[in-house]
Amino acid sequence: MPRSLLPRGGSLRLRLLLWMLLPLLALAAVNLWQAQRGARTAADEAYDRILLGSALGIADHTTVEDGAVKVDIPYSALEMFQSQFPDHVYYRISHADGRLITGYQDLPASPHAALDKLGAHDSRFYEAFYKGEPIRVIAYSKPLYATAGVGPVLIQVGETLRAREEMTREILAESLRNQGLLVLAAVTLAVVGMARGLRPLMRLGEQVEARRTDALEPFDTRDVQSELRPFIAALNHHMARLRDQFELQRRFIADASHQLRTPLAVLHTQAEHALRQDDPAAMRAEVELLLRRTRQTVRLANQLLALSRAQPEATGRRQRPLAPAEIARAATLELAPLARRRRIDLGFEGDQDDASLVGNATLLHEMVVNLLDNALRYTQEGGTVTVRAHAAADGFVLEVEDDGPGIPAAERDKVFDRFYRILGTEADGCGLGLAIVREIVDRHGGRIELLEAPGGAPSDGAGPEDGAAAGSPPGRGLLVRVTLPLAPTPLPAPLL
Repeated sequence: MPRSLLPRGGSLRLRLLLWMLLPLLALAAVNLWQAQRGARTAADEAYDRILLGSALGIADHTTVEDGAVKVDIPYSALEMFQSQFPDHVYYRISHADGRLITGYQDLPASPHAALDKLGAHDSRFYEAFYKGEPIRVIAYSKPLYATAGVGPVLIQVGETLRAREEMTREILAESLRNQGLLVLAAVTLAVVGMARGLRPLMRLGEQVEARRTDALEPFDTRDVQSELRPFIAALNHHMARLRDQFELQRRFIADASHQLRTPLAVLHTQAEHALRQDDPAAMRAEVELLLRRTRQTVRLANQLLALSRAQPEATGRRQRPLAPAEIARAATLELAPLARRRRIDLGFEGDQDDASLVGNATLLHEMVVNLLDNALRYTQEGGTVTVRAHAAADGFVLEVEDDGPGIPAAERDKVFDRFYRILGTEADGCGLGLAIVREIVDRHGGRIELLEAPGGAPSDGAGPEDGAAAGSPPGRGLLVRVTLPLAPTPLPAPLL
């Protein structure tokens, strides 16, 4: 069906009606063509009987007298052709050698209707063109046995086709009227049927329109037609995703408002306290403390935004092939100035390979930065932090190892919770670093492990921001290992 007949949008009823009506009209056209052939065949059969009757009537009045053929054409043989559309009738009676006995000399003959092709009392119909009109002719062989030497005669009777054509038109018109009424009845029934069939869909639209804006409960599919169930199931799935998205936003707003309320109140109090100072040195001390609190609040806001971006519902499908080793190397170089300020030896060990995975470059960079920031923040001055990135049999492996206080084994599952901090933690932090990392790892289908650093003693003290305590004995390090699935084929070149 041409696309121009079915434009996008528009009426569903019209589209269904066109899909029903156009094939029905095509079938009706084929049926009319067959009806026309059938009508012509019926007209030929009816009028061919008249031709045969006329030829037999003439044959009955063809005799031999005194050695000569005598033909007495009865009036009834020609009268039977009369109708409201009078046709011209032509006849010809001839000997076996073609000599004319009576009739029209130039009446055309068919080679298949010659006497040598016809048996006794045999007949043959054929079409011809005579006196400017098409005609149908019967050729009948009449044997004569009365006198020796007188052979059979050929009787030909032809008529024009006006009555046949009129009979064909009448039959075809009757068939056309019947089929038109049938198509009209089918269209009427289709319109009524579509109105009733689409009623459940209209009721569904009314239900959706009548719902509250915050009502995202799924629709019941038990009393719905099977054809509508996939649509309603998709609608329910979409509403479930919207519900999850709204819940994500609600949680984010609740977390942000809860966590930012106290730091902002502290900033306000410190700013007022600083304004009340008359001593420049005391005011400077208050301003420095205010600056420190401001930085902590900015970091908290940034981590809240990073956590929001790491949610599966928020990241969508913004993924592409990446070179994870290059992302880890770039993040390590980015935090190198922070390591130098804290006098920490920051190293990177990475394979020079073309291992690749499919993911979100922004989120993976955020993951490495959070792991490194966590390690640098809770490693004492003079300590060591090492980043390792390499491909393994089970995927791409990223390791961040430090020689800080580590995390007690009993606390390692809890530090992934949002805003969780181990008691005794003195370093700046808000308890979101490892929560962000876990969200990103889950988003990429990987896994994360917290292990004792190789050679370190079992840790029983507090851990980093997301679990560490300053002042723990050295040598109790933490090893964070992240494993991400690799892409099926390696990249030809690193992509950032």
